[in-house]
Amino acid sequence: EEPEEGQGSSSLERVAASLGVVIVPLSERQPETSVGSALHGSQCKPCSWFWRPQGCFNSRDCAHCHMCLPGELKRLKKAKQQAMRAKARHQEEAVPVMS
Repeated sequence: EEPEEGQGSSSLERVAASLGVVIVPLSERQPETSVGSALHGSQCKPCSWFWRPQGCFNSRDCAHCHMCLPGELKRLKKAKQQAMRAKARHQEEAVPVMS
């Protein structure tokens, strides 16, 4: 949940503290190991929360990779979208047109 305007991140900090999680400020955050980073570099799935200001509340227990750099998730989504479009174009070309 995102903080409301003017509220700052204090409510998020309270939630993190109640979970026993320390959220490192974004400006100081570095890639770190997580459960999901075991497959980093091959079949990992980047955490969509780790590089956001509020961070990932799952910390090292997160099933997604915290080793991927910022922007990796966006890059993977774009590549998947391009591949799907190319596949659709290929299928359109392979279907004979009846006249």
